[in-house]
Amino acid sequence: MRPIPVKKAGEFYTPHEVSIVLAKLVTLDAATEGQFTVYDPTMGSGSLLLTVQDQLPDGHKAGRVHFHGQELNTTTYNLARMNLMMHGVEYQNMDLHNADTLENDWPDGEINGIDHPRSFDAVVANPPTPPTGTITPIK
Repeated sequence: MRPIPVKKAGEFYTPHEVSIVLAKLVTLDAATEGQFTVYDPTMGSGSLLLTVQDQLPDGHKAGRVHFHGQELNTTTYNLARMNLMMHGVEYQNMDLHNADTLENDWPDGEINGIDHPRSFDAVVANPPTPPTGTITPIK
């Protein structure tokens, strides 16, 4: 196998091939109809969310995917919002937050001191890779 070049895209870069494999895994047994919810706690530019949509049966059908994401870096958070919109995602189908996932997990709210966690059909996060150089695949 030949080394995979790593280019610097943002704070971290994950080769698209890795994102495709991850997206295929989380959509493998997905229902063929109804809404599919996906959450990325470290969404960066939102590209993994869009890759999940690409791998989902009828993923580009209006309303098929509801995107949830959280990003600490404000500039990158705004980039993700713009990226999803530029790929045809309606604002009603995205729930994105500019926040620290480690300090404040998904903010569904607290009622009478009790956290109300949300569940999703898939939770995904790209594994970070070195920002420069190459990755040599294991043989």
